[in-house]
Amino acid sequence: MRQVARQVCLVVGMLLVMTFSATGGTATPTMASLRQVLQGKTLVIGFSSRPTVMDVVGVKTAELLKADFGVETSYRSLDAPALAAAVITGQIPVGEVSLGRIASMAIEGGNPLVFATNDVGNDFVIVGRKSITSVADMKGKVWGASSSSGITITIRDGLLRQANLSPDDLRIVVLGGSTAVVQALLAGRADVGLLHVDQAAQVIERSPDHHIISYTYKQFPLVNDVWFAQRSWVQQNREMALAVTVASIKAARWARDNKEEFVKASLAYVPDLTQKVAEFSWEQGTRVIKVWDPNGGLKLENCAATLRVSLETGAIKRAIDCSEFVTFEFQVQARQILGVR
Repeated sequence: MRQVARQVCLVVGMLLVMTFSATGGTATPTMASLRQVLQGKTLVIGFSSRPTVMDVVGVKTAELLKADFGVETSYRSLDAPALAAAVITGQIPVGEVSLGRIASMAIEGGNPLVFATNDVGNDFVIVGRKSITSVADMKGKVWGASSSSGITITIRDGLLRQANLSPDDLRIVVLGGSTAVVQALLAGRADVGLLHVDQAAQVIERSPDHHIISYTYKQFPLVNDVWFAQRSWVQQNREMALAVTVASIKAARWARDNKEEFVKASLAYVPDLTQKVAEFSWEQGTRVIKVWDPNGGLKLENCAATLRVSLETGAIKRAIDCSEFVTFEFQVQARQILGVR
């Protein structure tokens, strides 16, 4: 009888394995099984900015890919258009740029696929002279713009619209990069600008005449930068995409929970950064804006809101649904791996 029972169990087990294999499998991998597959592989990831404090989460992601999965990971910092082009042409397999920019790529006929976020929420703030106390006060002022497209334009125009203003009410000067905006504000060539909170901290540290005018996350709970690749790369490298997703969530948790380590890493990564700016950035990111999502920041409602605002402000040319270029499956699996309900 026991022999018969063992044979029955064996047959059932084989059928289950055959069914699992035929369907491609639905079981969630583990940290150990991912490491077994990825150990010794290499990966280059790109950040869409020059070294900033918020990029430290990306640097930590690279470190965790090595520590947890044995992936030899290097990273490069490029301007957003250059990084997008590098991913499209395959020079860099995985990049991190704004969701709106990737939506534009999809609309223009590209085939990008967003599979994770860097788990840094909307940390953009408007910074300017202390005499300017609200968005409405910006009428007639010189706006230092880092570029003429992308998420910064989406947020700027959305805020202006809420204050019954338009871009025509500003004197807009495109300066070509956030570093140039910082310099223009300090030199008095611009009155206001949109910067990441760490860049705003640099301005405030060097000029007591400047302050944060508006925290844009209050009006725009948007998805900020996201990890993306060509759809074909994700399909061919599913384990690697999942590992990046897991590492990015763990990096966000690390940033939130380890002030001293985060500040130390920031000082090592960002040229000419001061202790004061690094600490201010961490305090703002953790205590005020709460930018680091510990359970995965790729949310459907935030994705939809980002695309809606992008369309309303002309940052994208036509309506596009998140499902056309975003997948949530890797975040779902990453949350399961990390024990998030």
